[in-house]
Amino acid sequence: MHYSDCLIKAFILCLVSTAFTFFIMSHIPLVNSAWVPAKKQWDFSPLFEIVAPLLKSDDMTIGNLETVMAGDHYGIKGFPDFNAPQALAYGLQTSGFDFLTTCNNHSFDMGLKGLTKTLQRLDSLGILHTGTFMDSTPADRSCVVEIKGIKLGILAYAYRTNGKLPRRLARHMNLIDTAAIHGEIQKLKSKKVHGIIGVMHFGEEYQNLPSREQKSLVRFLWKNGVDVVIGHHPHVVQPVLYDSLNNRFAAFSLGNFFTAQRNRNRDFGAIADITLLKKHNDSTVSIKRADVIITTLCRWSDSNRIRYTVLPLDSAVISNLPQNYPKNWKKKLDTLPYFKKHLKSLDGKFVYDSKPKTDTSGSGRRPSHP
Repeated sequence: MHYSDCLIKAFILCLVSTAFTFFIMSHIPLVNSAWVPAKKQWDFSPLFEIVAPLLKSDDMTIGNLETVMAGDHYGIKGFPDFNAPQALAYGLQTSGFDFLTTCNNHSFDMGLKGLTKTLQRLDSLGILHTGTFMDSTPADRSCVVEIKGIKLGILAYAYRTNGKLPRRLARHMNLIDTAAIHGEIQKLKSKKVHGIIGVMHFGEEYQNLPSREQKSLVRFLWKNGVDVVIGHHPHVVQPVLYDSLNNRFAAFSLGNFFTAQRNRNRDFGAIADITLLKKHNDSTVSIKRADVIITTLCRWSDSNRIRYTVLPLDSAVISNLPQNYPKNWKKKLDTLPYFKKHLKSLDGKFVYDSKPKTDTSGSGRRPSHP
C-alpha cells in the first residue's frame, strides 16, 4: 500500500505578545529575559530550547503570532499594544516554527505599518503565514502548502481587532464571517487540496469551556469540509474533540504557549500533535493520530538572572533536562490528571450533526492525552 504520512503540529497556543510575541505573545518580562547585554541584542532561542526538539520533530509546526514586529526603532512594547523585537521571528524559526497565523485582536496594534512590517519580516525568513495581508484585496485569503505529496489548505480568521477598524484597513485581515469562510473553503476545494485546517481566533477570555459561538462555528467548519479546527484567544486550555468516525478534530483553545500571564491556568498551553494520512489513490486525508501535549511557561533564576522556559509536561523530557535547570520541575507533572480529564470533558456532550453516525466498532471518539 502506498501512502504519505504527514505530521502536522498545530501549535496554536496562543503565540501571544506580552511585550514581545507569543500565544505567541511578547509580554515585556519575556522580552527582557531574552536580552543579551554582552551582545546588545535579543536571543529568544533559549526560551524554547526544551520544547524545540518536539516542534522540529514533525513535518510542519504551526503557531499563532499574537504580536506585531513593526521594527525595534518604534519602541518595544507589551500589553496592551504589542510591538515585539524582530529577533522574535528568528527565535521562532530556529525553534521549529514553519507557519504562523497572524490574524487576532492585536494584528493592528501598530497600525497598518506594523502589520506590513511583520509580514515582511516573516517573508525574509521564509516563514509561511496567513490571516493578514499586505494587499487589501489579496488573490487568496488562505494558503496551500504541500508536504510529502499532501496538499493542505490553511485558513485563519479572527473575531475582531482591538478597536473598530475603518473598512479600508479591515480588508487587510480575515474577520470571521461564515459566508466569506465558506467561499474560501470552496476555493481550496477547487485547488484539489487533500485536507483543510481552520485556525480560529475566537471565544471568551479565561473561560475553561467553549462558548456557544465557538461550538456553532466548529460545527459549521466541520459541515463544510474542514478536517482540523484549532482555536485560540481564551488564554486557557479548553476541551478537544476527536471525531474518529467522521475523521475530524477540534481544539477549542490551546491556551498560552508563550506569554507572561499567570494564575487561573493561564500559564499552561497545549500542543495538538496530529498525524494525517493519505493513501495513494485517495483524494482526501484521514486523521491517523491526534495527541495533546500540555506545556507550561516556567519562570526561574539562573546565575541571578530571571529566565523563562517553555516546558512540555512530559516525564521523559523533564527527567533528562540539562543540569542547570531546576530539579523540582517534576512536580509540575502533578497537574496532568486535571488536564487529562478536562481535555475530554465534552466527550458525549457535543452534538456534531443532526444525525450523527453510530459507532458500531466500539472505537469511541477521543484523542490521546498525556
